[in-house]
Amino acid sequence: MQGGNAFSGEIRVRVSGLDNPDFTLFNGAGRSLSLRRVGGVYAGEFMIRPTDRLPAGVYLLQASEGPVRLNQRVVVVE
Repeated sequence: MQGGNAFSGEIRVRVSGLDNPDFTLFNGAGRSLSLRRVGGVYAGEFMIRPTDRLPAGVYLLQASEGPVRLNQRVVVVE
């Protein structure tokens, strides 16, 4: 991805009811983007980092564990 002001930081996520969720980030076209976890888990709080820079836009972050799926919009602004 390109972009002079693209986001390259960490996303802090707080999830209740899931012990060790997998995270998937989708762009506006529904394609999944690569993520990696950074830092530890603190009372349901997770730190994740996209492996590519994210240009401004709306993304969907999904936390999943077993049959449970939780979705949250992530907005990246310039």
